[in-house]
Amino acid sequence: MFRRLWPTPRCGTRQHWLASNTGWRVTRTAHSRRAFNDPRNQLVGEFVRLVDELKASYFVFENAKGLTVGRQRAFLEEIVEEFAKRKYNVVLPWAVLNAGDFGVPQNRERLILLGAKRGLTLPQYSSAGAWGPLSNFRMSTCSDALDDLPDVDDFQELVESDSVKLESWDVSSSYARELHCLANDSWHYGYPRKWDPKILTSSMRTEHSKITCRRFGETLGGDA
Repeated sequence: MFRRLWPTPRCGTRQHWLASNTGWRVTRTAHSRRAFNDPRNQLVGEFVRLVDELKASYFVFENAKGLTVGRQRAFLEEIVEEFAKRKYNVVLPWAVLNAGDFGVPQNRERLILLGAKRGLTLPQYSSAGAWGPLSNFRMSTCSDALDDLPDVDDFQELVESDSVKLESWDVSSSYARELHCLANDSWHYGYPRKWDPKILTSSMRTEHSKITCRRFGETLGGDA
């Protein structure tokens, strides 16, 4: 969700990134201590500590949109202050980005904080449509991403294994073709690797209980 985040480094230089998705809980009252120091927000404090101790050049902090509103916002401001104490600048104002604008088949808004060690060029938050070819898949659907997947119950091999090689695989949607990396330009910002796109992976069959199957069967499409 961010584009050109740092200048192209000189040959021989190295830049360290640290990213986090941490839980939080705000319990601040008019007479309580700072939410940042609350033990239930320990993961947030640990992330700030790791950024500092590992001397990361840049960091990405990702969390729920709710952290930007109401009394939760005060906690977010505390986080920014803690980074400042450790000589890290946060790009302000912070950004709330929707994963659906960046090729993810989900309407999911998330808080993004980008920061850099003091003295380094600050990164920039990206905007929807700024990712070149990936922008063509804004607000893709789950159907675009999943309809080509076969029924794992058709493969006995997946009872004891999490992968199976398919004789044929009909990849119909352009979004799914990107996921399968069927063209060289599908790799975008990643490094091309050698792999067999006909192998279905991470698909070991699960033996659901009868009550679970009944609940699934009674759930209408679109319901939770």
